[in-house]
Amino acid sequence: MKKYHHIFICLMVIFLVVICFPFFPLSAADTKIAPTAKPGSGKIHVTADRLIIDQVTGCAEFTGNVKTVRKTTVVTSDRLEIFYKKSVKAGKKETAANESISRIVATGNVEIIFDNEFAKTDRAVYAVKTETLVLSGNSSVTRENTFVTGAKIIIYVADGRIKVDSSDKKPVKVIFSQEELSGN
Repeated sequence: MKKYHHIFICLMVIFLVVICFPFFPLSAADTKIAPTAKPGSGKIHVTADRLIIDQVTGCAEFTGNVKTVRKTTVVTSDRLEIFYKKSVKAGKKETAANESISRIVATGNVEIIFDNEFAKTDRAVYAVKTETLVLSGNSSVTRENTFVTGAKIIIYVADGRIKVDSSDKKPVKVIFSQEELSGN
């Protein structure tokens, strides 16, 4: 059984990623990216050049050409780290089933395609407990005819709010159509 423990942990981490990416839905036109992951199937398809799982630090790291597809959402990056916390119960051995994801960090050329939105950033951090997605670095989000850039963009997934912060060298910029202002 111990021989298969590491394989089981790897499969559990990939399964748990499925649970943590529901906030990224993509357009039907983008489903050609991963033909094995059918829109709406709920399965996740992760490809990368390398996967390292470190049980001591509680981190699974995908590196090199990382692409994650779930339902109609696509996330690409140079690196994706999944941090999980272990819940230890007195008198019981710890198993992969007792592990849960605390945050997901994508770095390097991060692109997220979901619904009618496209996000591009240097770094994206999703905190599971607070349901927030923080884009930092050279970040932008495009939704239909609206385009916003900033040094830091926080997307509150639960209620759909977005907060955009500037930096000393980079102001917040927004481009939108007049029709969007008038509600037409």
